[in-house]
Amino acid sequence: MLRDGEVVASRPTRSLTVRQVAELMVGHELGAATADRPAPTGEPVLTVAGLGRTGAFSDLDLQVRPAEVVALYGLVGSGTDGIARASTG
Repeated sequence: MLRDGEVVASRPTRSLTVRQVAELMVGHELGAATADRPAPTGEPVLTVAGLGRTGAFSDLDLQVRPAEVVALYGLVGSGTDGIARASTG
């Protein structure tokens, strides 16, 4: 497991739970996940269907509803910037 380019753990994947992987990724214990407010409802304000870029990604579907926050993240060169550019024109 790498975090910020440094090895933070080296264990067989079968020995880790999803929660343990997430905690290793963020570097601290995760608290209980609770929603402070109900999930957004209503018609999507953005719909992307079947978006692709040859050699980079394909068949991306996405819907964003009012009040939702969407984040694309990854290391430089991982393709997130291409998805953002392709989805916004």
